[in-house]
Amino acid sequence: MKMKKLIFTIFVSTMLTACTNTDAPFVGKWQQKNGGRIIEFTKNGNSFLFIDGRDKYPATIGQDNTLQVSAPLLGTIVFAYSKNSDTIVAMGDEFSRVK
Repeated sequence: MKMKKLIFTIFVSTMLTACTNTDAPFVGKWQQKNGGRIIEFTKNGNSFLFIDGRDKYPATIGQDNTLQVSAPLLGTIVFAYSKNSDTIVAMGDEFSRVK
């Protein structure tokens, strides 16, 4: 019985490690490099919320690991994360993480 518990624990640990979120880099506050605008991404169940001032829009992770925001007048805005510089880029703007 102890062996079954050990195997189960190892299995669950492996699955949790294998399912590490690729979306984690997006979560947090970001400041526009040219302009100072602050945006934020928060987890919302299996999806996200994009917060820009008082406006909130739904967002999801795309197949290419970009974050896609659905904005009424702009359509879909795609945010790409750069691990090397810890920045995100969208529509020609670059944002740095607020620490």
